[in-house]
Amino acid sequence: MDELKVLVIEDDDADADCLSSCLRRYSAEGSVSLDIRCVASAFDFEPERHPADLIFMDIEMPGVDGFSAARHLRELDRQTTLVFVTSLARHAARGYEVDATDFIIKPVEYGVLSRRMPRILHEVELRRRKTITISTRERTWTLDADDIVCVETTRHDLYYRLAPGASTGGEDPRVRGTIAEAESRLAGTGAFFRTSPACLANLDHVTSVGAADVHMDDGRAFPLSRSRRGPLLDALASRMGAGA
Repeated sequence: MDELKVLVIEDDDADADCLSSCLRRYSAEGSVSLDIRCVASAFDFEPERHPADLIFMDIEMPGVDGFSAARHLRELDRQTTLVFVTSLARHAARGYEVDATDFIIKPVEYGVLSRRMPRILHEVELRRRKTITISTRERTWTLDADDIVCVETTRHDLYYRLAPGASTGGEDPRVRGTIAEAESRLAGTGAFFRTSPACLANLDHVTSVGAADVHMDDGRAFPLSRSRRGPLLDALASRMGAGA
């Protein structure tokens, strides 16, 4: 597994140090590379500026509590693995509201953390396989590959066309790049097919194939090169046959 970016959101310095120390020990003993950073308050947590593979978030924080911060995170990013840290077990059930993977009781004990980490890291790996992160100077997007209807290029810009309800506030991210670069980035995250030199379509969002275009489930239609129509139909048939 590649190095994981871990973010600890904890307002108590002693608790933050304890959790970070346990994570560093697990990293050393488990041969797992963890890049651990800490944020002292939910006020300071901005998902766009703090991309992470795994977040440990305190629930009871002054001002903005962990649940409020987690809801904000999920509005922008449904993929990052989230673990709540709490001194009150009764709060843990609410983690389902924001798709939390687990919860750990404070003060964190190394034995407890080490037993939980394999399951947590397995979840991280599953989510990472279907997640891409793209950045501009303005912000960073963490995208679920399943939400990407297609990627198309106009001049030197790539537009990631997203399904309604995707966690980007209705905005289709635009970055500099080529279709070939997008195809390479999305390799292994899902079933993407180059329908033309300027478009990469997600097969799971295709509803029908015309003579010269392909129709998607969000109502969009994109050009389909004549030479690519047969291979596209074969890819769709294979996808359906595999039970995807």
